Amino acid sequence: MASNKSSSSSCVAEQHNQEGSQAFKSADYDAAYRCYSRAIKAGPTAPKYWTNRANTLFWLGRTRQVIDYADAAIKADASWMKAYYFRALAHEKLGNLDQAIQSLRQAAQLEPGSEGVTTALNRCLKAKDAARRSNTAASSKSFCNDPARAEAVLQQARRGLVSSRPSHQQQQHMKTFGAAHSVVMQADKLRYGSPPDLLAAAALYKKAAEMGSASGQLNYAQMIQQRRVAEPVAAAMPWLLKAAAQEPVLACMPGCPNIGVVEAWVMAHAQLRPPGDTYLLPLIYFTCSTHRGVETPIRSQREARGGDFHSD
Repeated sequence: MASNKSSSSSCVAEQHNQEGSQAFKSADYDAAYRCYSRAIKAGPTAPKYWTNRANTLFWLGRTRQVIDYADAAIKADASWMKAYYFRALAHEKLGNLDQAIQSLRQAAQLEPGSEGVTTALNRCLKAKDAARRSNTAASSKSFCNDPARAEAVLQQARRGLVSSRPSHQQQQHMKTFGAAHSVVMQADKLRYGSPPDLLAAAALYKKAAEMGSASGQLNYAQMIQQRRVAEPVAAAMPWLLKAAAQEPVLACMPGCPNIGVVEAWVMAHAQLRPPGDTYLLPLIYFTCSTHRGVETPIRSQREARGGDFHSD
C-alpha cells in the first residue's frame, strides 16, 4: 500500500515537472516556478525539481534564493552536478567569485567533460584575474603618485620582515614562480604580437603551466579550448582545475592574494634583498600584462544563465 502511494506521488511530481518545463521553454517563468514548487511538494527527494526551480529563480532575478534551492538539491543528492553548477552561477552573478569557482570545481569532479562547466569556470577565473589586475594596478598607481606613502609602506615592510627570513623552500617557490612569470610574459608577446605566433605561445604557456604557474595553466587551457593545439577540448579541464585550486604558497607574503589567477604577483626576480640581511618582497604590480583581453566570450545569454542544464 505504501509502495503504491509512493509511486503515485512520483507520477504526480513528474507531471508537475513536465508542466513546469513546458512553461519554462515558453519563458513563462512564474508559471514554471509554481509547477516546480508543486513537483517538490510531491517529490521532495528528487534533486532535479530543486534545480529546475533554482534555474527558474535565476531567470526571475531572485539570485540569492537560487543558492538556497541548489543547496537543497545537494542535500537531496550530493552527486547531482547541476546543483553545484547553478549555485556557482548564482555566486558568480553576486560577485562571489571564490565561491563560484569552488562550486564549479565540485561540478567538474562529478562531470569532467561538461562543456558548460568548463566555460563557466573559465569565465570566473578570467573575471577574478581582471579584478585582481584592476585592484593591484590601482594600488601601484597610488604608490607612484604618493612617494611619501610608498616609502612609509616600504619601511613598515622592512621592519615586519626583518625577522621573517624566507625558508629555503619558500625561496625556491619564489624563484620558480619568478621564472614561470617570465615564460608567461614571453608567451603573451607571441600571442598578442603582430603577427601573432599562437603555436609558439601555446608551447610557452604549457611550459609555464608545468612549472606551476596558474596563469600558464589558465592560458594553456584557453589555447586548448580554442583548438590552437592538437589536444582534445576535454584536456583543458585539468589545467583549469589546477589554476582554480592554487593557494598562496609564500608564508612570508601575508598580503599575497590567491595566485591562482594572477601571475603578476610573482617577482621579476626571485626577491629584493635590502641591506642588513632583510628580505623585502615586491609590492608593485606588473602592468605590462594588463592589455590582455578575455578571449572566451559567453556563447549566449541562455548558456550563461543555465538554460542548457535544465532538466525535463
